[in-house]
Amino acid sequence: MDIGVYSRDKTVGPVTAFVILLMLCAWGFWPEIKITISGALRSSEVSHAMAVPLGILLLIFLRRQELKSSLTNGSAWGVVILVVGIATHALAIWPFNYGYARDLSIILVLAGVVLVSCGWRVLKLSFPMLLLVALAVPIGMRLYANLVIKPETYTIRLTAGLLDMLPGLNIIVRGTDIIVRGTDTAFQTAHNYGVVALGESNRGAQLMSAFAVIAVFVLFSRPRRLWQIIAGLIITPVVMLFVNFIRFLSWALVSIIFGCDPLSSLPRLASAIISLVIAYGLFALLFAIDLSFLIKPAEQNSPDS
Repeated sequence: MDIGVYSRDKTVGPVTAFVILLMLCAWGFWPEIKITISGALRSSEVSHAMAVPLGILLLIFLRRQELKSSLTNGSAWGVVILVVGIATHALAIWPFNYGYARDLSIILVLAGVVLVSCGWRVLKLSFPMLLLVALAVPIGMRLYANLVIKPETYTIRLTAGLLDMLPGLNIIVRGTDIIVRGTDTAFQTAHNYGVVALGESNRGAQLMSAFAVIAVFVLFSRPRRLWQIIAGLIITPVVMLFVNFIRFLSWALVSIIFGCDPLSSLPRLASAIISLVIAYGLFALLFAIDLSFLIKPAEQNSPDS
C-alpha cells in the first residue's frame, strides 16, 4: 500500500533501495546480460542493444520531474512480481528450456524492483524503459521465423517489382535473393549481372527491433495523452514495415549502382544507416502531429454560437 508522496529530501531512501536491488538484479542475470553485450559487440545488426542504456538514461533525464513527483512508498506487490519473475526464469531453464522467455523474465524482475522501491506511479512511468529493455533482448530464431520471414518475403517481392520498373534492368527473384541483369548499355560491365542477397540470417529481425527502439524513445520522450500513446503504438508497426522496405530498396540500389558482391558489407551498412535515419525522421514527424482537434467538441455547434 502506498503511504504518500515523498518530499524532495525523502527521495534518498527509495532511490538507494532501487539502486541496491538493481545491482543485485544485474548480478543474478549477469549471464544473460553478458550474452546480450557480446552479441551486440560482434554484430552491427544488434548494436542497438548497446544504445538502450543510454536511451533509458535520456528518458529518465527528460521525465525526471514527473518521476520525482510520482515517487511514493514502495508496494509489497513488488515482491510478488519479483518472485514471479524469478520463477519464470527458473522454469525457462528447467524443465522447459526456452531461452527467449528466460531472457525476458528480467523484465518482470525489473518491474518488481521498481514497484517494491518506488511505488505504482513510478512503475507506470517506467513502462517505456522496461519496453526498451525488452527490445534489447535478441529475438530467437524460432520467433524470427514465425514473425519476420513471411513479411520479409512480401517485402522482397515488392522491392523486386519496383526495381523491375527501372529502365535497363531485368529482375528475377529466387528465394530471398534478387537476380539483377542489365538489358542495355546503362548497366554494362560491373552492373551487367549481380545478386542482391537480402535473406542473410536474422538481420531483418534485429533491425526491426532497432526501429522499435527509436519509436519507443521518440514516443515517450515527452508527456503525451493516453490516446496519443495508443495511436503511436498502433502506427509504429506500419512505419516499421515501411522503413524495412526502404532498407531493402536502398540495399538493392547500392548493390546495383556500385556492383557490389552479394556478401559485401557496403550495401548492408549503407541501407541500415539510411533506414535508421528515415525511421527517426518519420517517427518524430508522425508523433509531433497534433490531432487533438478531432476529439474536441465543435465550438460552433454549441448552443451559445
